[in-house]
Amino acid sequence: MDKLQLVAQIQAFTGIGIGLMIGLGALGACVGIGIMCSRFLEGAARQPEMIQHCRRRCFAVGLIDASFIIGLASHVVRVCQPADSAGSSDAAVQGARRSGARLETAALSPRKRGPGS
Repeated sequence: MDKLQLVAQIQAFTGIGIGLMIGLGALGACVGIGIMCSRFLEGAARQPEMIQHCRRRCFAVGLIDASFIIGLASHVVRVCQPADSAGSSDAAVQGARRSGARLETAALSPRKRGPGS
């Protein structure tokens, strides 16, 4: 097996592993939210006066769980967008590099110190 096939196989297995980690993590979170909401409904049936208090907590935990899915979706949207629609600053940097212009990086370069410093 040559090196190119080995690298391709490693990348394929890495993709499968990442998919399993994300999928099983999301599955576990969804099962946990389902159990929590079922307990909320049981508690609401027993003590109707506590519905407002418990509803806020149930919603907050559900929102925390959803932040994982929202972050994953925003990452997928960002990664899968075409290269032409990248930010305008990225396009300006690429255009400057193609034209051979020198980019000023004064904020990133260390400051020159005087003789007395």
